[in-house]
Amino acid sequence: LKIGKWMIENKQVLEENHFLANEPLGGWQKWVSYQWLSQIIFYVTYSFGGVNGLILFKAVLILLGFIMLFSIGYKKENYLLSVMAMILAVFAGQTRFSCLPELFSLFFMSAYLFILYKNESSDSKWIFILPMLQVIWVNTHLYFPLGPAVILIFMINRYFNKKGIKALLTAWIFSMFACMVNPNGFKGAIVAIDTMTALKTHTVFTGNILELQPLFSEIPNFQITTVLFFYVILACLTLASFIQNRRKLNIGYLIFWAGLLLLSLKYRRVVGIFAITSMPLAVLNLNMLDIKYKKKYLEPVFIIISVFILVSSLNMWNLPSVNMRKSGFGISNTSYPEKAVDFAQDIDLPGKAFNNIETGGYLTWRMFPQKKAFIDTTTGFYGAGLFED
Repeated sequence: LKIGKWMIENKQVLEENHFLANEPLGGWQKWVSYQWLSQIIFYVTYSFGGVNGLILFKAVLILLGFIMLFSIGYKKENYLLSVMAMILAVFAGQTRFSCLPELFSLFFMSAYLFILYKNESSDSKWIFILPMLQVIWVNTHLYFPLGPAVILIFMINRYFNKKGIKALLTAWIFSMFACMVNPNGFKGAIVAIDTMTALKTHTVFTGNILELQPLFSEIPNFQITTVLFFYVILACLTLASFIQNRRKLNIGYLIFWAGLLLLSLKYRRVVGIFAITSMPLAVLNLNMLDIKYKKKYLEPVFIIISVFILVSSLNMWNLPSVNMRKSGFGISNTSYPEKAVDFAQDIDLPGKAFNNIETGGYLTWRMFPQKKAFIDTTTGFYGAGLFED
């Protein structure tokens, strides 16, 4: 929010750090602002609707995304399949449904899958919307390379199924060029590669930032959380759907899904993208099975999952959760130090702020420019040195 406000007031994209108190020994690094547009959108939304406006905006984007995903493979006679897959995807990916730039990646991925699946049987003019969406995606979140990647997967599938690929090829080429339409040009187009390289080089980030750690890295006494429970069920269901549908197996879809599965296991921040991708794939595969088989096995599974959701929502057993957020409007005091900042401002607390990385953004929003945070999540500004110190 603060960066979005700064860019609007200064009428330029942020390239240097203005918000942290401690400059690293090597100086500030030039910032490749790959999500500047999402920061401006969030700030404008906040300006008109406050915190509750942001929550409503998030809810609308997620709802639209799941409406598109639900329509993929939906059949009236097999509606339970779509409902079951959606429930699993919602609960498996819930920790990633936050007011963060990643929200745009979840929405655009849903839109890409919707348009591409609807385009499978015959070419449609809708396919040429994808390059325009790519221009927005490349300026809102780091996951934008997934756009051209999923187009390429669909194009390969059409080629091996001896269908025309001219329209998809054109859309893919324009989408690749669309990645260059950002304030940093080619450097902005390859920022995802640079980021992945930095993560491998500087393990201090992956070792200390929770969302960059493996999904199953912190399970106390082998207890499984509610999110992990639904993640495992969704992954197993999708894998089983590929196996059961092996005679009509779509290798491209399987490779793409398996790649996201491995990424989500290595980096828990990819769980949201994995969940929304698994949902339509599972439904499409299961739709090809015999109806008697579906009624015999899938309806009991749906009932079991529904009962589990009801029981867990009533806290009838102690199943741990990694999600500290609460539903409703306002700011969650379990996620942000709202009372602590209120106290510091009320007594005009002297001295410099000393905070952890998770609370830096909130301190900047509430206290800058009177006080600067010690550290925040904009690791691209200061690199591994300051974080290690």
